[in-house]
Amino acid sequence: MRLTHLSLTNFRNYVRLDLDLSNDITLLQADNAQGKTNLLEAIYYLATANSPRARADRELINWLANEEQMPFARLEAQIEGSDVLREVNIVLLKTPDRLQKEIRINGVKRRARDLIGQLKTVLFMPEDIYLIAGSP
Repeated sequence: MRLTHLSLTNFRNYVRLDLDLSNDITLLQADNAQGKTNLLEAIYYLATANSPRARADRELINWLANEEQMPFARLEAQIEGSDVLREVNIVLLKTPDRLQKEIRINGVKRRARDLIGQLKTVLFMPEDIYLIAGSP
């Protein structure tokens, strides 16, 4: 299983990103505050519908999008499995009352728990080092 394409619209600092990923290892290198962690967060969010960094999903919508009449963020991924190609889409739509989250797998509306296993991820954050280096 591997991620072949990632598309982000109004997610964190990304107004628009379309990224094709190769079969080889992908290395992210850039200056600070350029979106490396946000890109990894987007992949994790597509796998779990939860952010490891944000307390609320509304924090994931790009600040510039909040100026629009209907602020939204869209995350899309194409995942290649051993025998199938899957498409996972998550749309966050901010309405005056609340935030709506819509999840689709291969175009069919699903629940967040249906994402589990569609894209397998392992997340290691810098603060996780305290498990080893911290006090007993």
